[in-house]
Amino acid sequence: LEAVRRDFLSNAAHELRTPVTSISGYAETLLGGSVDAETSHEFLSTIHRNAGRIAALVADLLVLDSLEGRAEVVGTRAPVALAEVVGDAARTARGVTPDARIDVDVADGLSVLATREGLDHIVQNLIDNAVKYGNNTQVTVSAERVAERVRLAVADRGPGIPDGQEDRIFERFYRLDAGRSRDRGGSGLGLAIVKSQIEAIGGRVWVEHAAPGARFVVELDAA
Repeated sequence: LEAVRRDFLSNAAHELRTPVTSISGYAETLLGGSVDAETSHEFLSTIHRNAGRIAALVADLLVLDSLEGRAEVVGTRAPVALAEVVGDAARTARGVTPDARIDVDVADGLSVLATREGLDHIVQNLIDNAVKYGNNTQVTVSAERVAERVRLAVADRGPGIPDGQEDRIFERFYRLDAGRSRDRGGSGLGLAIVKSQIEAIGGRVWVEHAAPGARFVVELDAA
């Protein structure tokens, strides 16, 4: 139980690090002055968005053990514009990792049934992981409609996922490479939360071999 408690705290810190770093960076720039009104508004919007993400992450961590894919815990689904969510997530990722190469190909009219807070966290986590573990390779975010569902794919050209680990990476506290994940601040909770949130809004997630790299695919109901 003590080991589980330590793992939980370590994972909580990992999940909160990205939005806290983003808020700190943008706030420091604003405090330095010499920022025009339009840029200032954009920075403040990013700070506000990430503050909301922190609140959502804390709530997710507190209810993770009891979530178990129950939609009523997450909230009522509503149409959410996918391009807006992906765009916000990409900007936040670049704010933390300025040299990140993220290519977005998501049609403006594509919407899914979800909660905005939940979808923000899902997409942000997948993009952050692709940037972090893709070894500075190109990250591609794309989406397509398949019948009554929408498939969002986040792919990188990094080392990928070894055969036989495709399901295990979504387990709570599981780390593909403990040493590598620890060095980069990861400890295995992020994908478990992502999977729980996706299932809670009626979707599913899986990982594919991209040769090279990995492609995470999220399938949700189209709005």
